[in-house]
Amino acid sequence: MKMPQLLDAYRCAEELEEVADCLAVDVDTLLARIDALTTDERDQLVALYRETEHGC
Repeated sequence: MKMPQLLDAYRCAEELEEVADCLAVDVDTLLARIDALTTDERDQLVALYRETEHGC
């Protein structure tokens, strides 16, 4: 999955299961992708989390 897809899925999902469902992957695959994030990608995800307070 590409970073824009990951960020879009995180924008409204509140649980990892929801994010995984939005991306049509299982939670283990999602976690593997999160573990493989670059520093820049991780910073983008953290910024989104802070911006949305993790939820729409």
